[in-house]
Amino acid sequence: MDLSVLTREPVRVYLYGVAAAVVALLVGLGVLTGTVAPLVLAVVHAVLAVPAVEVARSKVTPMAKVDAAVAEIIKRGEVG
Repeated sequence: MDLSVLTREPVRVYLYGVAAAVVALLVGLGVLTGTVAPLVLAVVHAVLAVPAVEVARSKVTPMAKVDAAVAEIIKRGEVG
């Protein structure tokens, strides 16, 4: 199963709404209690947040690489 679709924000926002509606329906039908519903939603939100965090992390340059690049530029004397 390809989970890359979860990395797109509109899909996650849509799924949050669907999850909230399903949990509300389950509470209404008596399948879930009012005390369990927030826990179920928290788990759903945590699962949907993982791909978003990984996408954000993939677009960030670690500081160690930046520090090494700056040190190399200073060493070569290319500073302004």
